[in-house]
Amino acid sequence: MTELLLGDASYREGRFREAFAHYTARLQENPSDAFAHQGAARCLYHLGNLEGATRESEIAIQLDEGLALPHVVLGYVSSRKGDVARSEAQALRAIEIEPANSEANAHLGALLVARGALDQGAKALHKAIESDKENWYAQYWLARSESVRGNHKDALRLAWRAFRLKRSSRALVLVAVELAVVYRVLLVMGLLALTVFAFVYRSTVALLVALVLPLLMGIVALLAKRWLSAAVLIASVVALLTLYAIPFFTSK
Repeated sequence: MTELLLGDASYREGRFREAFAHYTARLQENPSDAFAHQGAARCLYHLGNLEGATRESEIAIQLDEGLALPHVVLGYVSSRKGDVARSEAQALRAIEIEPANSEANAHLGALLVARGALDQGAKALHKAIESDKENWYAQYWLARSESVRGNHKDALRLAWRAFRLKRSSRALVLVAVELAVVYRVLLVMGLLALTVFAFVYRSTVALLVALVLPLLMGIVALLAKRWLSAAVLIASVVALLTLYAIPFFTSK
C-alpha cells in the first residue's frame, strides 16, 4: 500500500512519470489492485498514452465496478479522439457511481458548455467546485460559460481564480481576453493617447507600444476564437501603420 500512497501523492503534485512508477511497483506486488490500475490509467492519459490509459481504465473497471475515475479517464480519451457522445456518456456513468465526484462533474460541465448547454453545464461545474474548490478546470469552464452569457466581470474573476490554481495557458488567454473586454474603454483611450503622442512627438517607443499592444491582444483574441475582436484589433494596427506611413510616401 505504500507504493499506492506514494503514487497518489506524486499524482496530486503533477509528477505523472514518478506516480506511474509507483503504481507499476504496486501492481508488481498485487496485479489485482484496482486502485493502482486506476492511478496508472490517469498517469498514462496525462503522459499522452491514450491506448494505455484506456487499457488500464478497463482493467480497473473489471476489477471494481464501483470506481468512478476510470470512467472519467475513458471520457477524456473519447474527447481527445473526437467522440463527444461517448465522452459525455462516460462522465454520466462516473456521476451515477459517485454523484459528488468533482472530476466527473467538471468534465461533464465542460462538454455541456462547449456544445452550448450553458445552464446544464454551469450546474455541473458548480457541483464540481462544491466538491473541490481547487478544481481549476471547473473554474475555467465556468468562466467560459459566464463569458458566453456576457457576464465578463464574473468571467474575469473565475478565469483569474483558475489561473491562480494552475498556471494554465488556456486560463491566461481567457484572463487577457476578459481584461480587454471589461476594461475596453480605458484600453481604447490609452491606445488613442499613445497614438497621438507618437504622431506629435515622433516617439518610436510610444508607436511601438501602440502597435504591439493591440497586436498581442489580437493574437490572444484569435486564440480564444473571438474573431470580431481579433479583426478589430489587428485592423487598428494596420490602420496605424498606414497613417504613420502616409507622410513618408507623400514626401517623395
